[in-house]
Formats: sequence, C-alpha cells, structure tokens
Amino acid sequence: HGLPPIAVKDYFAFAGSRRRLRLEDPWPSPSFEVAPSKAEIEAFGDPAGAWGQTLGAATPAEELLALMRAGRYDAVPAAKRLGERPPPSDATAQTVRALLRDPTALDTARVAAATTLGLWRDKEAINVVGDVLRAGTSLPLITRCAWAAGRIASSDNTEDLRFALLDIARRYKAIRGQRVPYAQFERASQLGQAVVEALGRVAKAEDVQADIEESLVIGILRDPRRIIHRTTSGEDPVALRAALARSIARAYRAMKVEGTLYDMLFTVVRTNPRVLAAAQAGRREGLK
Repeated sequence: HGLPPIAVKDYFAFAGSRRRLRLEDPWPSPSFEVAPSKAEIEAFGDPAGAWGQTLGAATPAEELLALMRAGRYDAVPAAKRLGERPPPSDATAQTVRALLRDPTALDTARVAAATTLGLWRDKEAINVVGDVLRAGTSLPLITRCAWAAGRIASSDNTEDLRFALLDIARRYKAIRGQRVPYAQFERASQLGQAVVEALGRVAKAEDVQADIEESLVIGILRDPRRIIHRTTSGEDPVALRAALARSIARAYRAMKVEGTLYDMLFTVVRTNPRVLAAAQAGRREGLK
C-alpha cells in the first residue's frame, strides 16, 4: 500500500516468476498458520492480542501506557481503552502529554498519545498538540493531532491548525509533474479532512475561510492533474474527493460562512455527481 506504480510492477514481476505452478496450490502457506516462536513474541508481541483483543475494560493504566510506549500494533487500541475512562491521575495525563511531545518516541506511540488526549478532550494538551501540528513530519501523527485539536476544541489551536492547512497546500503543490501518485493524494486528502473539521470547531470564519478555499477547494479539489491509482487494489480517488468535499462543507456550516464559499465549492465539484452529492450532504449535516 502506498508504493509507487513502478515498485508494484517490479514486485509482481519478481513474485510472479517464482510461483510454483506445478504444485496443486502454487502459493506457500500463510505464516499466521504457524505458531509464533518465543523470539517472535518477544520481538513483536503475541498475535493473540492483536488489535487490542486482550485489553479489557479493567486493564490497568500502567499496562496500557506500556503498550502505548512500545508503539506496536496494540498501541492505538490501548490508547482508546485509556481514553474511554477519566485520567486515573494527573501524573498519568502528564505522562501521555510527555509521550506525544517526545521526538525520540516512535510515531505510532505518539499517535496513540494523541488519541488518548483527544478522547479526554484534555485542555492541558493544547500546547503540545499545537507544537506537533507545526513541527511534526509524520503525516499520520499530524492528522491525529488535528483530530485531537478538534476534540479539545480550543480557539488557542486556530493558528496551529491554519499552519497545518497551509502546509498541506504547499506540500501538494510541490508534487512535480502532471500526475499525482494515489498515496500522496490520499495523505493530503485525509489530513485536509482532519484539519478542516478541526478548524470548523475552533475557528471563526473570517480568520480561516479564505485559506480553506485556497488550500483545499482550489489547491486540491480543483487541481486538474490525474491521480494515478489501481482500481484492482481498491484505490478510489473519487471517494477521497467526496470525503474531503463533505468535510469542507461541514466545517463551512459550523463556521457559518458566506454563501459564496458554498457556491465556489459546488462549482468546483459539480462535474462529478458523487462528489457534489457529498458536498451537499456536508452542508446539511454540519459538525456534530
């Protein structure tokens, strides 16, 4: 997922030529049918607990924090478990904020920390969330921090989110050529959704509406370049455009923007009925 087309082509050229066609089943048995060794469990964790299946409502906070710090497959499920309950102590909340702030921590661990802080709607995390929005380099981490900022819903994060919005436009515009790889379009679209919905919850229309229109409506939705994608693997640029258009319209309604901004949005997406319908639905919905 996310590899450039030439890499995908090379992979199948390599793997396809090595299929054992004389066997009844030319593909090898999947590795998950083999019991994990002790070394595998020590290195990667027990797959029996994948996606938080072993994390009960009574799992101690210390255990959940340890899983978050490790940054493996169960980090975000652990973060959600911790976020479902009030912070057991101020020290625990400070530990989670420190994990998000720590540039040496794994990105997955920091994403987990942002998840918990957002679920807590932790007002004390405003500054650290804002710092990551400005200085973060991992798009999944910035996206989760934008979501957390929307959950916390403090106007103090307006400029941090605006910075992230303008950075999306800068990065997207910097993609060279007349074609955009699907992975880059996906990242820009998903980050745009998170940032614009957060802005809809924290900002005043007059402060950010022009930047939203320039960065997302004109900068991404109106960009005429072709998105290189593979439908056989489920890549769907139209679905991403629709989701982004819907998020923009939802934020517009929450901020009570002028009607001319809706007109521009609908004009830009009118050539695709699916995207237009999503934008119109977003205008009706607003942000809940």
